[in-house]
Amino acid sequence: MLIKNVEKCDIEGLLVIEPAVFEDDRGYFMETFNERDLEKVGIKTHFVQDNQSKSTKNVLRGLHFQTIHPQAKLVRVIKGEVYDVAVDLRKDSPTFGKWKGVLLTEKNKKMFYIPKGFAHGFAVISDEAVFSYKCDDYWCKEGERGIIWNDPDININWGDYINLKKVILSEKDQKHPTLKEWVSDNSPKEVCVLLSTYNGEKFLREQLDSVLSQEGVKVKLFVRDDGSKDRTVEILREYEKAGKLQLTVGENLGFAKSFSWLINNAPECEYYACCDQDDVWLPKKLINGVNEIKNRNSLIPVLYYTTLTVVDKNLKPIVHSNKNSKEVHRDNIFVENLLFNMLCAGCTMIFNNSLRELYRTIPVNKISSHDYTLNNIASGLGEVIFSEDSQILYRQHGNNAVGFYNASIKNFMNSFKSFFTKELKSTRFQEANIFKAYFYEKLSDENKMFIDLLSKYKLNKNYKKKLKKFIKQNVQNKFVKSYTINLLRLKKL
Repeated sequence: MLIKNVEKCDIEGLLVIEPAVFEDDRGYFMETFNERDLEKVGIKTHFVQDNQSKSTKNVLRGLHFQTIHPQAKLVRVIKGEVYDVAVDLRKDSPTFGKWKGVLLTEKNKKMFYIPKGFAHGFAVISDEAVFSYKCDDYWCKEGERGIIWNDPDININWGDYINLKKVILSEKDQKHPTLKEWVSDNSPKEVCVLLSTYNGEKFLREQLDSVLSQEGVKVKLFVRDDGSKDRTVEILREYEKAGKLQLTVGENLGFAKSFSWLINNAPECEYYACCDQDDVWLPKKLINGVNEIKNRNSLIPVLYYTTLTVVDKNLKPIVHSNKNSKEVHRDNIFVENLLFNMLCAGCTMIFNNSLRELYRTIPVNKISSHDYTLNNIASGLGEVIFSEDSQILYRQHGNNAVGFYNASIKNFMNSFKSFFTKELKSTRFQEANIFKAYFYEKLSDENKMFIDLLSKYKLNKNYKKKLKKFIKQNVQNKFVKSYTINLLRLKKL
């Protein structure tokens, strides 16, 4: 294609091309595309698709771009006149958020080259316009994005060319976010990962590296060592010196109190995640949870958790914990979560700051298990999100402090039975009293009744009968209901 002139714009990468046009009495001739000549002026783009649209006066299309398979474009007008605009969305560009407008008409025959990383749109000035453009990648529905055409911060001068009171937009183009909103929604979210360590030298580096390699988020790793006697602290110091984590070394409190200390003392973040020392996280563990939580109400406590893939010390899969998950995890109801202590594995948890703030109102010495209490707060006062997409390799080996699959069914049943026989030492009895003291007024009437019955259960047989009736009527999970009713029938209860 013979090129008469190339105009470089103030925004790097944008080019306005004026082709050579040969006119005579018969009309005119021009080349509309020549890869070799375009390469000579710096456009080394391999175009794969041509598009064409027809629009009427005051139609405005844009501002469009693709985040998946982003496209470079070479645009021109075949018939009519349009005002064509490109907005710089390259995050590291000194002209980020700036725009360039070009008048493209069938008479001037100019072309506008727009590289990847720009939003693009145009407004029709003439009664009708036929618009043509080349793309270097194919259309991708999943990657379609847009910025609202009249973003006040971008401040495009559309009004110099069309009547803004008569602008015609598609339904989709009316709903695009502003640039600030899009940047906020798409900037990597900061997640504070809470890790309590104890004699974990053997697998610690592998876990730390998998946490620090998470995709799509900024990780702030907050670690407390719970009195390790091996090289765990030495390893953590190496990472701390490299600026990869914040470390506190303390006395042995036990995992529950150590995690409570982390939750209470962690830096302010929008999101938090609990982490064990022996596992390996898959790259999308955090971003999957963040993407779910960010669409919920940030003013209520929200907890996200998943199944996990249990592996041996060499990361060879043993079992996937989502077996019968639809039965066990079906409804995240407060009553069921409080009764069934092992419903949610803490190492899969991601939660928002609203949940953390409620947790911090409880004295540490009243909390028997951080993950149990977090789950109960979210299910009782907010929302719990469950996913069967396991993003964690949960390592089982001889030195595990707490093993998700180490406890036998018999041990678990004995643990559940202790709720009814050990008074204040019972985990569930303690939990009932926590909610009675700190969150009672925030509970629904149904959950208030449950807490009342649970806290008064030992007083007389009448409360026992009422509790049994309540469980029959309100517990939806068949396993939990049957399990609990059978225990209530035991003479030792």
